[in-house]
Amino acid sequence: MTSAQLNPNLYVKPVFDEADGTKFEAASVPLLIGRVTAYRKRLGKPVGTVAKEVVEQLCNRQPHLCTWPSDAPIPVNRPQHKGELNKRILDYVSGLAERYLRGKLRFVRERKEVERRFNICSACPRAQRWASSCAACRAEVARLGREIKAPLGPLGIRFDAAEKLDGCGALGEDPRVSIFLDEQKVESPNLPSGCWRKA
Repeated sequence: MTSAQLNPNLYVKPVFDEADGTKFEAASVPLLIGRVTAYRKRLGKPVGTVAKEVVEQLCNRQPHLCTWPSDAPIPVNRPQHKGELNKRILDYVSGLAERYLRGKLRFVRERKEVERRFNICSACPRAQRWASSCAACRAEVARLGREIKAPLGPLGIRFDAAEKLDGCGALGEDPRVSIFLDEQKVESPNLPSGCWRKA
């Protein structure tokens, strides 16, 4: 199966956690790969497939910044700290906005499906309220959300009740936007059974 690939048109923060706990940062992904490779050689460890490992780890952290094979569920392993929810959702919606501007975002075609997802998210035990801090984050998410959802009216799937939904504490997504999107399902142990996002 083809592995995930970093999207060259989007910025991804080059960070890598080695198995021994050592954390690497660099100005670019190639430099990051070089640092990890040099570190393993210096310690006499097998170098392995550093480039593949780095890309996989980056894509697992930020799936919306990568491209995935059409037959593969997108793995999700995002942090679950409540204080970071605002930032996680801002990153998620910013990634969607980039894809929307490039014409790479797809919407569901049936309002019934939107309503089904809304009902699931409304009752989800992993729903999480926004932190009261960072009003600027919330305002930016709202602005980007309006831009992304501009086609909903013409598509006949506008559903204003979606604005009542809280954030997704399992994935760090904004259901007020995600319930309208035709996205690949994800693999995550954090998702409850019955979740429409679960692979």
